[in-house]
Amino acid sequence: MAPELVKNGHDVYALIPSQNRVRASKDENGVTLLTYAIKRSSTKDIHPWVVDFETKIIRAEAALEEAQRLCESGFYPDTIIAHPGWGESLFLKKVWKRASLKLYCEYYYRDVGQDTGFDKEFSVSDFKAASRLAIKNLVFDMHYKEATGFLSPTYWQASTFPSDIRDNIQVTHDGIDTSWLRPNDNAVMQFESGLKISKKDKVLTFVSRNLEPHRGFHIFMRCIENLLLNIPDLYIVILGAERKGYGPLPKGHRSWKEKLEVELKGRGFEVPSDRVFFLGSVSYERYIQVLQISSVHLYLTYPFVLSWSLLEAMSIGCCVVASDTAPVREVIKDGYNGVLVDFFSASQIVSVIQKLLTDQEMINKLGVNARKSVVAEYDLEIKCLPKLVNWAIS
Repeated sequence: MAPELVKNGHDVYALIPSQNRVRASKDENGVTLLTYAIKRSSTKDIHPWVVDFETKIIRAEAALEEAQRLCESGFYPDTIIAHPGWGESLFLKKVWKRASLKLYCEYYYRDVGQDTGFDKEFSVSDFKAASRLAIKNLVFDMHYKEATGFLSPTYWQASTFPSDIRDNIQVTHDGIDTSWLRPNDNAVMQFESGLKISKKDKVLTFVSRNLEPHRGFHIFMRCIENLLLNIPDLYIVILGAERKGYGPLPKGHRSWKEKLEVELKGRGFEVPSDRVFFLGSVSYERYIQVLQISSVHLYLTYPFVLSWSLLEAMSIGCCVVASDTAPVREVIKDGYNGVLVDFFSASQIVSVIQKLLTDQEMINKLGVNARKSVVAEYDLEIKCLPKLVNWAIS
């Protein structure tokens, strides 16, 4: 959005955090970068419920101080666009009272009907957990009434917000570059061992920024043994970091990958490194290459923020098997542009993938329709960017 606004003749500034204030500079898109300095960290031994809230207030105060300096120097924006999740925008209207404030509504936490409590394997039902979620929403609740515009990438994400703003949220996705993210039947991936995998092979792909339960990694790992046993020529390629993600790391283990591998070893199964490849975090080009050689792409998620990777995989023409959860149903129409499965049913997931890998015609059909869907509804240049720019300046 920012580079496009610059192209349209607008002066665009970005206020970003830094350990120290630095001089203003322009990036390669013509956006002027301003910084605010974070001077302190969270208080030691503060009540654990408010650590996250204090972090946001620290950022809000630092951004406020920089905004005051900018205002005193004569700088006054017409519009402020912010993701409120980190707190920076909380007090900006105190300085720039005439500026319109527009907020990106990514997700509003609730203790019922969304990610919290969805997975009974890990959920703990108590009133304290519900109370902590209310605090996570507190910064948004404190300043959304000052806002004049709201934007959400999907209808389901918009539906999570309070009813008094829900009808005022414009739903427009950030956009998918379908000209860049496209099929490539000639894509080949080479590994350090010398192994080469291409579109001619049977390849199952799984992608998550972090390998964690929110994105169904535990369910997927419990599918691997039967997938490899039932499909002897199958390769599995997995992208994702072994870091803390949306939920906590497992107790007693440094990552969910380690925990699940220990669990599988306890059942007498060790993940074979010559057929299952954990690539960790990779470059964007490598990520695209992985999706381009995919025969079937598995996407699982709690009722939570929809991953860009699902739409990107669809744009590349992947045959997608995805969890039958609310955010996914907005995009995947079962049997047309993908196949929906029970998030918790490893046996169903294995059965569906196995059946698809014996039906190349169906794989091709689902992949073609997946790309058509993304081009029609989520294309960056044609569908999304004009709407985003219009929202920003209206």
